[in-house]
Amino acid sequence: MWRLVLMAALAAPALADEAAEGRALAERWCAACHATGPAQASGGDAAPAFATLAASRDDAALAAWMAAPHPPMPDPGLSRDQIAALLAYMKTLRN
Repeated sequence: MWRLVLMAALAAPALADEAAEGRALAERWCAACHATGPAQASGGDAAPAFATLAASRDDAALAAWMAAPHPPMPDPGLSRDQIAALLAYMKTLRN
């Protein structure tokens, strides 16, 4: 039992770091079109807010979209680690 508690305690900072990396990626690559943060009103009219996407799609669907986006969204060529970081950040936006 104590091992599970220890593993969870060690994993929490890593998940926070991953979410922070995802937020930085979102702000750098996605914020021109998407509202990427809770305080951002809108990135543009054509693209849904990250919070909306996070609430309406599961992780597998979001990861698939990021790995192979369809036009008009550009393909930034995200690595698996970058997709995981963006997903970790988007999870923080779910209500």
